[in-house]
Amino acid sequence: MKINFSTPLTSLTGEPLEELKSDGKTKKPILLRDVAINALMSLTENDKNMSGTEKNSRYMLGMKLVSQSDVIELEVEEVAKIKELIGKVYLPVIVGIAWQLLEKGE
Repeated sequence: MKINFSTPLTSLTGEPLEELKSDGKTKKPILLRDVAINALMSLTENDKNMSGTEKNSRYMLGMKLVSQSDVIELEVEEVAKIKELIGKVYLPVIVGIAWQLLEKGE
């Protein structure tokens, strides 16, 4: 399944969602890639006993999102993993738009 991870996320009203850049002054759009990588690298309270194998699996998938072009070919299981983790980490507005983008594909 091909997914464009450079797609910016929008609010319920269609406004672009933004975050501060590292300089703390200027804003940048929040991309699907940002949300997916953050979810893959995050650990919840329920993940405290996660195996090294699972942690490495998440890391490798994150590297795939960083090191490839904007449009990335993923297996259905990889998309499901990203959706699951976004659902655990983010608020409903992020989950809703991210899931729509992931399900829609390119």
